Amino acid sequence: MGHRDLEFKSMEWRMWLKMSIESTVEPITEIEKDDSGVVHMRYRSNSSVTLETAIRNIQETARIGGGKKVPVVVNLTGLKSVSRKARRYYSGEETAKYVSAAALVADSPVSRVLGNFFLGINKPPIPIRLFISEEKAMEWLVQFIE
Repeated sequence: MGHRDLEFKSMEWRMWLKMSIESTVEPITEIEKDDSGVVHMRYRSNSSVTLETAIRNIQETARIGGGKKVPVVVNLTGLKSVSRKARRYYSGEETAKYVSAAALVADSPVSRVLGNFFLGINKPPIPIRLFISEEKAMEWLVQFIE
């Protein structure tokens, strides 16, 4: 077996490893931008948000927002937990680069507890409020659409 064979096997191994890692990490968040320019973030049922998830969510928000600050509606309904590191990231400067304001929608008892906990503990540098309906959240976010 020559040098080329080892190089190919090494490359083949890296590709397999990368595909395996990507296929085991399923996205738990659906993110889309509506016609008005508001980004909507929804979590799958029984989701636990880690720092990695938070980073991916803000990167995707930045991508679909064209790198500009956009208002975001975050539906917390399917959420089970948010790690301390994820909460810090969401309330930090990196998030504030791409999010002009955030409306948290909490229409279940668990999501209301998570939303109130986030607002009570973390102090994001952007306007943020908790709502029980997406309709009310959108009414408030209109002022932040550029």
